[in-house]
Amino acid sequence: MTFNKSIKDHSRFVQCVRFSPSGDSFVSAGMDGKMFIYDGKTGDKISELTGASDGHTGGILSFSWSPDGKQILSCSGDTTAKIWDVAAKSVVTPNVVATNGVPNGIAATGPYVVVASGTGHVSLYQDDAIVFSKTFTWTPTAVAISPDAKYVAIGDEAKVVHIFSFSGDSLDEIQALNNNRGEITSLSFSPDGSMLASADRERTILVFDTAAWTVGLQSSCSSY
Repeated sequence: MTFNKSIKDHSRFVQCVRFSPSGDSFVSAGMDGKMFIYDGKTGDKISELTGASDGHTGGILSFSWSPDGKQILSCSGDTTAKIWDVAAKSVVTPNVVATNGVPNGIAATGPYVVVASGTGHVSLYQDDAIVFSKTFTWTPTAVAISPDAKYVAIGDEAKVVHIFSFSGDSLDEIQALNNNRGEITSLSFSPDGSMLASADRERTILVFDTAAWTVGLQSSCSSY
């Protein structure tokens, strides 16, 4: 892994960075309540996304791209979840779902939205209607949903990635992945759902094969 650029547009901690589905751009979100859009190849800043008057009033903790790359769903310490039009740089829906406290992670695909809060509560919505809700004994720190909505992955403070199967109205845990070395900070499925990447506070990134839930790639990042 080669380090070739440092970006310092945020004034506070960066909480989430995700590439668009096409890879043409990526967005960063931070505790300063801002999101910036960058060119996916050069890393050059294109614009700020969060200048709207009805934007978040707290730090942005996580976000998720729509499959077509036209919208972003973000969640914040202000306990709201908003849908943004990327091209117009405007809020489409000011508060799309309830976050049940400060959200630690949010993910979406098609009509489904999953929200995980620091209280241990996880909610799954379909077309704005809640279809699953549960408070776990462990604290969720990151969440991802596969493109086909077959799996939901939830990371926790104890270095575990919990894998759930989704059947339309329930989440059933089928795997507990204990390969990471620190608290899980980010999770993301590949566009075809064949891989799941997990990152932790010990600067380790693992990529799992979702057919067998085995590690296919591991990388450790140095501090810069």
